[in-house]
Amino acid sequence: MKQLFALICSVFFFSNGAVVKASGTDTLAHALLWKVTGKNLQKPSYLFGTYHLMTNEFSKTVKGLNKAFKKSNIVVGEIVMNSELSSQLMPYMVLKNGTLDSLLGKERFDSLDKALKSRAGLSAMILNKLKPTAVYTIFVTTELKKSGLLESGNGSPMDVYFQDHAREKKKEVKGLETVEEQAAILFGTTSLERQCDLLMDYVRKGGAESHEQNKKMKECYTAQNLNCLSGMMSSSEFSDAETTDLLDKRNNAWVPQLEKWMPDNSLFVAVGALHLTGETGLITQLRKRGYTVEPVSTTR
Repeated sequence: MKQLFALICSVFFFSNGAVVKASGTDTLAHALLWKVTGKNLQKPSYLFGTYHLMTNEFSKTVKGLNKAFKKSNIVVGEIVMNSELSSQLMPYMVLKNGTLDSLLGKERFDSLDKALKSRAGLSAMILNKLKPTAVYTIFVTTELKKSGLLESGNGSPMDVYFQDHAREKKKEVKGLETVEEQAAILFGTTSLERQCDLLMDYVRKGGAESHEQNKKMKECYTAQNLNCLSGMMSSSEFSDAETTDLLDKRNNAWVPQLEKWMPDNSLFVAVGALHLTGETGLITQLRKRGYTVEPVSTTR
């Protein structure tokens, strides 16, 4: 069980924004790093859109990012990552009653097991006590890693790196939500029946189709093309209500916190890239509240 939860923790920061619809149709410059100024701010703050599974080696290629990080005195992530992450996640990812094979039935469980073994090198039985959404996340992430699409050096995952580096530099680290809040949203807002359907939809999709989708997603991200990412997500299998829970409500809760912290500080905010886009995205919401939000450097 300890080994299993080490695996779960390693994939927890899979960009939930990468599997949901992006809201809104705003067209943004091709940039992952944005500067926030104006209104009552004494110092600029920065927004950086991450792709949780890629390493900080890619972030080194983003112009102006290192300078922006150095200027900040507080580094903000979706959550604060610490050594207690595994124990905090466990109650939200494990089925309280029954097992996955009992939820899916023999035919669907056998199909899942076959797909997991061939595409991710995993057995369904070692995941049998987990909720379908947790299995889905592990499946997608492990398949992505095995595909080689995310190789970008030997660094740490971006979100982990920025927080670890902040602590090394004696910067304060803040989270926009607790681990428990994020886990409850990711693994507890959808019925188990719906979770099973989404998991089996991914199984039926097949390795070739998922590989092409993941390849396109990486191309969009490395081109710093937020509009491309938004466009890809518009055809997601997730419902509008699920999108609202995973993106919109969280963005709406985050903006007031940023407004509280920004006036007397320079923030470096590193969150999943799709949290920057759309009508409820951080960029648009901050602009509507009177701040100037502009790209630090664009790729085109």
